[in-house]
Amino acid sequence: EHGAAPNLTYDERYSVMWYLAGSDLSEFLELALEYGGDANWLGGNSTIINPAITFGRVENIKILIDAGADVNFQNRVSGGTPLHAAGGTRQYQIAYMLLEAGADPRINDNNGQNGLLGPIEKSGRPGGDDVYAWRQKVIEYLRGIGMEVTPQDP
Repeated sequence: EHGAAPNLTYDERYSVMWYLAGSDLSEFLELALEYGGDANWLGGNSTIINPAITFGRVENIKILIDAGADVNFQNRVSGGTPLHAAGGTRQYQIAYMLLEAGADPRINDNNGQNGLLGPIEKSGRPGGDDVYAWRQKVIEYLRGIGMEVTPQDP
């Protein structure tokens, strides 16, 4: 409203959008998007959905998806996607949200690895019942689209 620039870059990697995506200030993320913030702002090698994933900001993930965030963006160095980031940190609720938003679980990174299947198949019963329940939902989703998933449950 007063001319602040939410996409203004600091040090080629950071912006207000980058910080807000990873923060617990969801209302400010919405406001920044309303005033021209880019849901696909590229900082470094990935978009702003990545800090939201890193810090487990479920509400911010919803906001960014609703604002058009590219859920299949591949990191410019690794080729990893937001789905790989969620799987690699065992944030299966976020992985499920990304799948429902159209994330392609068949995309591999630049090394030919699938950043979602590996953690799911090897993680056993990670982080308690809630995490395990979301992991099971992701497994069911993947099987529902014809992917072979062989989890190593305890």
